[in-house]
Amino acid sequence: GTVRKVVTVSAGVAEGNSIRGHTVRIWRLTPSSDGSVVKSELMAQVANDHAGPMRDVVYDPDTRSVYTCSNDGTVKIRSADDGTCNTTLAYPGADRPMFLSLCVVGDWRTKAVIAGGEDGNVVIWDLAQQGANGTNREAQVIAHPGCVWKVAALQSASSDFISACNDGHMRIFTRHASKSAPPSVLASFDQSVSESKTARSNGPSAEEIAKLPQWEMNALTQGRSEGQVQVFNKSGKAIAAQWSAASRTWIEVGEVTGTNANAGTLNGEQYDHVLPIEIDVPGGGIQKLQIGYNNGENPFVTAQKFIDDNMLDQGYLAQIADYIRQRAGDSGPTL
Repeated sequence: GTVRKVVTVSAGVAEGNSIRGHTVRIWRLTPSSDGSVVKSELMAQVANDHAGPMRDVVYDPDTRSVYTCSNDGTVKIRSADDGTCNTTLAYPGADRPMFLSLCVVGDWRTKAVIAGGEDGNVVIWDLAQQGANGTNREAQVIAHPGCVWKVAALQSASSDFISACNDGHMRIFTRHASKSAPPSVLASFDQSVSESKTARSNGPSAEEIAKLPQWEMNALTQGRSEGQVQVFNKSGKAIAAQWSAASRTWIEVGEVTGTNANAGTLNGEQYDHVLPIEIDVPGGGIQKLQIGYNNGENPFVTAQKFIDDNMLDQGYLAQIADYIRQRAGDSGPTL
């Protein structure tokens, strides 16, 4: 039979408050003469050259290269022989998202790398425009209305690709102006992106505020710990209050205005970051959840509470904690 190579990537394991062991492995698969048995042999491996777990891997036969993307917001182009990194493509911004998926499109003249991010952006690096030192000169960013879970090349067109977004839509993108969607479709896409950004930055909606506990009745809501932040409805406005264990009262901090794009309320409590999480459930399907996180908290403690509250598999701990760290960054407390 034919001897083949297989490339695998791993998400790593939790070691204290860090995740290590995310590894690229290249295997040789050798079938027996009758094809009934396949022998696997580890040829090469590279560990921890990404700063976070790897989420996707593809092989491009034109360049004989392996491409990996990671929670660290980078794509690495690797040798298919030993997995070593030749070029790193980084997200073109200060706050790098987790890259969940990638693909390679085009021929040797139009080669491009596409990555989909959990921040709702698709990033395109045109490899034909690389600088002499191997670094990409610039990247194109296409905003989406929500998390981009998957990008894939379309086999029928050398440079077209499709994206799968959290808003339930799949969209095809092309470099050919003759295949562009009608103006009404493009306008609808732009509007959905704009509305999504506005919803994330404007703070709680009137409907969300109406569901909050009334400020006049705050004495009936007891805080769980010193400094806990709770959002109340005060005369139709969302106001944040902080719990004082000494006086056993809520102290008003100010109106929730949505200046932090990730800030929001979850179950009536204000968080510096309210982040979406989707969990695969047995038998197929997706469970859509949200997790609240405040700057300065231990991501592993927050992730563990989230797992306990939602009765999730313990194996998700490292992935959820790393996701929180990537999204929340190292910013200071926000009220």
